[in-house]
Amino acid sequence: MVVWSPRIADRASPGCRMIALVISGLLASATGVVTPALGPALADAATAASTPVTTDATNSALPDVTVHVTSTPMTNMTLHTGVTRAASCPTGTVMVGGGGYLRNATNPATPPTNGLVLGGTNPSTGASPVDQPVTDGATNPGNWMAIANFTGQSEAGDQATAFALCTSSAMHTVVATTTTTGANATQQVDPPTLTIATCPAGSTLISGGAFTNTPDQVNDGTTAGNNGNLKPLGSYPSDSSGVPVADGSTSATSWSAYGSAGITSAADTVTSLALCTSDPIGSVQVARQDASSTPSSMAGEALTATSVCPTGTRLLGGGFRADQTVNGTPGLQPQQGYHMRGSYPSTGSGNPPTEVTDGTTNPTAWTTLVQAGGVGGFSLQLHSFALCAQPPAASTPTPTPTANPTPTPIPSPIPTPIPSPTPMPTPTPTAVATPTPSPLPSPGPGITATTTALIVIRIHLPLGLGGLVLPIATVAPITAAGTVQFTNGPATLGQPVPAIAGLAFGPISILGTGQHTLSATFIPSDPTQFQPSTSNTVTFRFSSARR
Repeated sequence: MVVWSPRIADRASPGCRMIALVISGLLASATGVVTPALGPALADAATAASTPVTTDATNSALPDVTVHVTSTPMTNMTLHTGVTRAASCPTGTVMVGGGGYLRNATNPATPPTNGLVLGGTNPSTGASPVDQPVTDGATNPGNWMAIANFTGQSEAGDQATAFALCTSSAMHTVVATTTTTGANATQQVDPPTLTIATCPAGSTLISGGAFTNTPDQVNDGTTAGNNGNLKPLGSYPSDSSGVPVADGSTSATSWSAYGSAGITSAADTVTSLALCTSDPIGSVQVARQDASSTPSSMAGEALTATSVCPTGTRLLGGGFRADQTVNGTPGLQPQQGYHMRGSYPSTGSGNPPTEVTDGTTNPTAWTTLVQAGGVGGFSLQLHSFALCAQPPAASTPTPTPTANPTPTPIPSPIPTPIPSPTPMPTPTPTAVATPTPSPLPSPGPGITATTTALIVIRIHLPLGLGGLVLPIATVAPITAAGTVQFTNGPATLGQPVPAIAGLAFGPISILGTGQHTLSATFIPSDPTQFQPSTSNTVTFRFSSARR
């Protein structure tokens, strides 16, 4: 029996209230320099994801997880059509999760049309040419499909990718599914209407997926349907009531999903699929990462969040949830113009983070990507979830202290042959049991890990002069002393600035027209106390003419 012990991941404290106050003051002073006709300042905020670390290969009780990838061009050029793409696990392996990703085939950083939508990512039968989701109670599915839709717009040059995460373990899996029919919740007013699939009693949730469907939706690449642009915006691990689990939780029992549509219909369906195992694998820990856009975000902009499994665990799969906070009320049904484009295993680096390639073994990062379609100007919260298999408990070798009784017979024969001649020192070798207080567990707390997050205030300048930027970094824990270096691609922005109470303000800079990629790196004053860390990247473009 494999036992996996839980480890609660540290969470960064962003100090959002202080940043909000500082930003307000800085914007006031900045707009005193720049003409008000410049338009709104644009701020991108994303919580920094820890740099993914290769899973500890010494955990022999955790079998390797290999990703199999299928990537093909989008061929459905007719509006309101979809296609399916499936990745499959080889014979003799077991699928533990999967994902999907839609992007520009040539350059992932080029935003595709706002009509490109991920209509589902879930276990499937592997049927061709149109794949089908598995049904409730299906055992050991070996295929994972992605549904790639063009809604009100289509374009050439995009691709659809499906990912299947496979292991050679002798694990057995079963799928629990739930489907609900009806119109979605009222956007920006009500909480989402949830569809919840719960694993059977005595089994463990290891992954999950979701898809949406309308009566006229065929996904054969040519038949038009889904004119209301229905798509999933939630597919995540939860409790049996649909509450998303927190970072570090090992208590997820269910998979929850919800949809979003521009034109709702009573015939719309949302299906949630929970992938479960009844084998005694122990705990599965969830790593969660949250990110937010701002009310000044523009149409077509993408937001990503990447969650990373703790070192020594195995990534099994992942999920996503997009919601909004309106007038102080969090977790509401988002504005329908947002749509998912990706929920996939990634390298954890790049903008957007690069998907892993076919044959990658033991990835650790899971990325979710949402794009603002034909609308902007709203604050969106994006949540990424990675499901991570726990390693065996370190207590397993502890039964081996039966080696301690073995030295006990060794001193006993010694006093038997020579009892009178000062055998008292002979028990002293028995004090060689003094190594029992092995100093191995006492090497102190070690170096404290840090996280760095970056937001960028941007103000467009007139006459094609580019724009004004103010980068702001938050460092956690706030006790970490050091400096922050801001960069724009390979170029530095000024000199390193001190991090005070977890905040560092970069230089106000004027950048020319074109694309810019900003990031921040925390450099500790005492590397023996705190680790360095690098923030998320914020990519944007200053155009010569405002849209």
